[in-house]
Amino acid sequence: MSADPRTQPAVARWAGPALVAAVLVDLIAEAVVAAAWDVRPYSYVDDYVNFLGSRFTGEFRGFLISSPLWWVMSAAWIASGALFAAASIALGRRLSGWRRRTIPALGIAQAVALILFAVFPLGPARFDDGTLVLYLVGAFLSIIAGNVLAVVTGLSGSPGGSRS
Repeated sequence: MSADPRTQPAVARWAGPALVAAVLVDLIAEAVVAAAWDVRPYSYVDDYVNFLGSRFTGEFRGFLISSPLWWVMSAAWIASGALFAAASIALGRRLSGWRRRTIPALGIAQAVALILFAVFPLGPARFDDGTLVLYLVGAFLSIIAGNVLAVVTGLSGSPGGSRS
């Protein structure tokens, strides 16, 4: 069953901006949280982005972690994930063929990845409680799903993209 054509323009009006908002929420939160590091400056080159969402303060495997606004980063990842999922599901309904299933699946995968990233940030607890695998699944899934989602969504806007 296909979507009602009358709702397609409405979906197009909010789904694209929602995807842009998902990225902006993440980038703005990252900048704010990085600027708030209080023991030493956060390094975009040397530190892992996931440290921004870590409650842990102290030295971890040669890294000094201190993110007093960790909860802002975690909330941003969850919000970004929700935006990715909602927009991807809405966009998928406008498409046909393999893209109709692929785009929502990738958006949901990205949402799950970001939630895992928020709930299981890298730090000593991941090794102590055996949840390192959940952090790694979130990290790798986010890289893969996020990039493939961008490519497939971009291809879906090409001439004939909504038909195949």
